[in-house]
Amino acid sequence: MALLTSLLFPCWLGARRAGAEEPATVQLFDTGVASALPRTSEDLSKRDQWIPLPEDQTNHIFKGDVVFSNGKIAIALRRQGRGAEVYAVTAKGLVRRAELVAVADAPASALSSVQIVENNPGGVTVDATFKTDKGGSLKLGYELKLGQLFVETQPRSNVSALRIVAPCRFAALPDFFADDMVIDATQLAVAETELPSENFLLHMLGEGDAVLMAVWFPAKDDVRITLSGEGKSRTVNSSEVNYAKDGKVCIAVLDKPGIWHLRDIASGDADKVLHLNWKAPYVAHWRVDWQRDDKLTDSWEMLTQNPDGEYVKHGWYGQPESFGNVDWLKEDRRRWTTVLGEFAYPCWVDKNGDGYLQPLKKGVRFQGPAIIYPINRLDATPLDEYTVVDIMRAPMGVGPCEYILDVEGQKKAFQGRPTCASRTILARPLAPLMVRVSNHEHSCKAIPQD
Repeated sequence: MALLTSLLFPCWLGARRAGAEEPATVQLFDTGVASALPRTSEDLSKRDQWIPLPEDQTNHIFKGDVVFSNGKIAIALRRQGRGAEVYAVTAKGLVRRAELVAVADAPASALSSVQIVENNPGGVTVDATFKTDKGGSLKLGYELKLGQLFVETQPRSNVSALRIVAPCRFAALPDFFADDMVIDATQLAVAETELPSENFLLHMLGEGDAVLMAVWFPAKDDVRITLSGEGKSRTVNSSEVNYAKDGKVCIAVLDKPGIWHLRDIASGDADKVLHLNWKAPYVAHWRVDWQRDDKLTDSWEMLTQNPDGEYVKHGWYGQPESFGNVDWLKEDRRRWTTVLGEFAYPCWVDKNGDGYLQPLKKGVRFQGPAIIYPINRLDATPLDEYTVVDIMRAPMGVGPCEYILDVEGQKKAFQGRPTCASRTILARPLAPLMVRVSNHEHSCKAIPQD
């Protein structure tokens, strides 16, 4: 059921939030008057003087700024702006989260014109032409469909990259089968650098308020980021994604209080149970990116505690991985691995939704920022809440996503229980048949052949 839900996700991505005032269509407006500054939430909510463009009107000449929205995300192209400004639709109104700037040998510096390509209740597409300070001309297309959480961009002419201006302390490159790469601006002294990303990048915005996600395909080159500021005020100012031939870059915003959380881990916190000042805003597969004492990242998925006290670790398709492994069923979260030995699993969400951390005390030492965010959905995740994997699936489609989520062509098929998971199940009935043989150098176990 979990796999079916995940595969069908693009079909219900547009599910409306309960109680939210969302339009049943994508709407395109001419504001009538241009704004010299980015528009505020209050300004965007006052549309009395705006001109709503009727369906299929594509020859309109804009007198003011261009605004279009589907009730989940809004895009503003200001006549005095240099790119598209992205607003998330929240319970408190529209919140500006990013600016999308076309780049070639020089970035766009001013909007020249906007041509409507598509204008109907199901979607709006516009082509925006920009000038550069070097006298060049760049054209970039923006597409917004009904119910989508993302805006799709595609180069029309002379555009080589998209600059995403969304200042943040932390950026992350999610990896679905290994450890993420987390960039902490306060720990990088360079003004710019390149990141070895393939298709995804996260900007952790605000104080746990929003996660901006960039998804692009096909993949081309590394992502370039720029940084500025001093000390704790240092930030990643922007990221720059190169377009491949016929490529697209999609920008989505997960905007909800507590959508991500930061906890600084001190060396003295090892083995301490840390009750976080954070409650999961909804049921999901939450990931913790721990910083190790060597500055590398260890990524762990949080356990989920059931009402009966049982802890469950879920897999990538939402199914519990507790089958065959009794360690997850213990109330004290004990587990054993060949690398770490026996330890208490270090991160979980309890049955009340409260988050907890218990940094390891041996094998791997965690020290520095620990970042929590929703990596994937579970069976119990509400249909109107979203995760990083959801955003990946929506613009890329089922086929490419299943290819990325496939590990070395193995798919998520049950291949039998692994040796470690079977040790307890097999050891007890075979124990009477085992004979220990010792010599001066080693001991071994022999099982009768008859």
